[in-house]
Amino acid sequence: MWGATFPPNGAGCSLQRGWPCHPRSWGSRRKKSRVRLVYGLIRDFRTVVGLGGLDEELDEIRKRKLEELKRRYLVGSESRTTPVELTAENFEPAIRRNRIVVVDLWAEWCPPCRMMEPVIEELARDYAGKVLFGKLNVDENAEIAVKYSVSGIPTFLFFNNGKLVDRVTGAVPRRYIEQKINSLLASGEVNR
Repeated sequence: MWGATFPPNGAGCSLQRGWPCHPRSWGSRRKKSRVRLVYGLIRDFRTVVGLGGLDEELDEIRKRKLEELKRRYLVGSESRTTPVELTAENFEPAIRRNRIVVVDLWAEWCPPCRMMEPVIEELARDYAGKVLFGKLNVDENAEIAVKYSVSGIPTFLFFNNGKLVDRVTGAVPRRYIEQKINSLLASGEVNR
């Protein structure tokens, strides 16, 4: 047997001790080559199928989804220059986490609500970092409208430290809402 050649057809090395194809040297070299072969096949398969950058793509999708969820549900006191879209899920946390919050209760079919939209967006830019502005669609979140006894829209709810302190119903001039905000800001500075 020691003098035989491997494979039987004679193409290969003899099975003498010390040669690379000796049975005792098969273990580590063969395992390494099999592992390299398997990883090479996987890499080639991913490239052929078009999954070459799959890990990077998944990481990018995860990052985007996380940012979207942060914007949507973790409404904090960070400086926001646009009104936050509020829902039944993130309404209470938004009210509790921010000192002063103005919530615009509106509906798509309401012309006065659409009239007030640019005013609220301007106020959100002007008071960024001081006041959080939120928009709550009453058609999609009726339970909150019922909880705060909203009978007409647009209605603006003013919260200070998580408590409802004032409300305004109807399309009103910008300065009227600004007066309410400034009085809340002034009262907050005195209480500090």
